[in-house]
Amino acid sequence: MEFAIAASCLDRFTFKDLLYACTSLAVDGLELSNRDGAQQGTWSPELDHDHVLGLIRAAGQRVTAIAAWTDFVQPSAEALEPQLTHVRQSVDLAIRYHCEIIRVLPGEPKPGIPEREWVPRIAAALREVLPYAEERGLLLALQTHGRVVANAGTALDILEAADSDNLKVTLDPAHFRSRGHDLEATRGCLEELLPHTAHVHLTDGVPGPGGSYHAVSVGEGDAPVELVVSSLLARAFARPLCFRYDGPLDPVEGLRRGIAYLRDLPRRILEEAGLL
Repeated sequence: MEFAIAASCLDRFTFKDLLYACTSLAVDGLELSNRDGAQQGTWSPELDHDHVLGLIRAAGQRVTAIAAWTDFVQPSAEALEPQLTHVRQSVDLAIRYHCEIIRVLPGEPKPGIPEREWVPRIAAALREVLPYAEERGLLLALQTHGRVVANAGTALDILEAADSDNLKVTLDPAHFRSRGHDLEATRGCLEELLPHTAHVHLTDGVPGPGGSYHAVSVGEGDAPVELVVSSLLARAFARPLCFRYDGPLDPVEGLRRGIAYLRDLPRRILEEAGLL
């Protein structure tokens, strides 16, 4: 297994400190965040790519995905256009940083846009930008995120309506728990989406008062992380598993605990099978 971290959960780190954290965590790469002010403003798409690539490689890392911060639930074509431009720019960055995946977000509900229009608007936006990715042999990976994609059926409806082999899923094992699903329903959602998964954000959490759900290190909560990892490995999933941590601990410590948990997974599986 190879591991990566989502740079956005270390956004208060400078780019230099981000690379140092990647090295100290002994991961293989990072999901680079394409948004204004990333890494305390020390990284931006306008920087010299060869120079940045040199820094990344000197740290023993590689870019495993580009994170595009999109919202496709927009009231008009004019409002949507900056989102489409952002995706195309992120595709260009993926080429420059030699990675295959562009993670995209579906968007959030807006006043005046009824729920029945969420999926058609997201799918229509994706149909606009998917040819740009397809022509370059890259994948857009729609993250299970936010209030719009609150169940597997919505994600599958978007994939079906967008109708492209280059549209996949970024799967987050804790997301459906955070949207109020019980463990059985969460496992069902994950199992439906695993065949369409090209990228993961490994997160975990624990239930709190009033239906809240609080982030913890991977392996310390109740999200079906092992289901996702074991199922992907059984499918010969070859891409790095990307960790994210948004809990109360120092973020590097929060990531470190989760990575240690996953590194120990093969031993635990063998032990439980009585093979150790």
